Amino acid sequence: MSHYSFADFDALVSGGSNTIYGVKNNEKVIKLSRNSHIFWEKKTPQVQSIYYYFGNVICQTKSGKLISYDEEFGLKNWEIPFNGRNLTLKQGYMFSVDSENRLQAHDIETGIKVWSFPVKKTVIGLSIDKQIAHVMVLTQKELLKIPVLGQLPIFKNALNTPVDPRRIQAFHYPYLVSKSDDGCMWYNLSSNQKGKLNCSDANNGFANLKYGQIVLFESGDISLINLAKPQEVIKKTITTANVQTVMYDAEFMMAYDTNNRIHIVNYFPSINITSVTANRTFSEKTKMIKLQNGDVIIADSQWDIYENKATD
Repeated sequence: MSHYSFADFDALVSGGSNTIYGVKNNEKVIKLSRNSHIFWEKKTPQVQSIYYYFGNVICQTKSGKLISYDEEFGLKNWEIPFNGRNLTLKQGYMFSVDSENRLQAHDIETGIKVWSFPVKKTVIGLSIDKQIAHVMVLTQKELLKIPVLGQLPIFKNALNTPVDPRRIQAFHYPYLVSKSDDGCMWYNLSSNQKGKLNCSDANNGFANLKYGQIVLFESGDISLINLAKPQEVIKKTITTANVQTVMYDAEFMMAYDTNNRIHIVNYFPSINITSVTANRTFSEKTKMIKLQNGDVIIADSQWDIYENKATD
């Protein structure tokens, strides 16, 4: 089988059985093994985003299409016109908002639109509640709770503090993080709690709201704030050397220091760190991806696999 250099890949996403799907030069969708062998590739012009959901490889194009490929052989499952945004995959559906601010749900297996609902206000974000029973739709002044099957009733809750869409950092129900004039604010939209954070610099912190966490990074230290108990801050030192590169993902981060050490930091359920020596350098094209088994691939012109098991 052939190999690729990954410096020119536009996006990578992990799939089943530790496979990887990539978009190259915005025109090819490629299935790869963990060692970068090619299983199949499909010409797909103007691809801008790629998603994986239980055997379905879904591509969104700049020309206004959604295309689904079968993961095993790359056969096209379906192709539909699509002008949506805020695409969210859950419970066998693709939820999105169209140009007229209608929430819509498409069946992932068939691409068929199964329902739509007129929000009538500009949608800022979509999320799914923990019970995977409702789509939570965030507008500037309201939070709508819509059953994933599209049936009534629809619940609307007025927000205590209107949301400025230009300041939104992250939204994953029930948590919202937005910029403030002197840092960041976090909100629990379920309990109406809120708090302030020193995370005005996007390079040293981000919201990992999938697990209700704020991750702050400064020099060689990482701090983890659990928004359920914001007064309890977990802090650990990753490295005493100067950090040159930091890359974030929803479940972990990678820090590369001047001693040529890579530090893979897992956040959930607590901070665990795997540190290894790296015989490589990094560039602006370096990408990071976590496989299904937890191993981490760091790829550009090189392709390195790191076993991700915490050592401390």
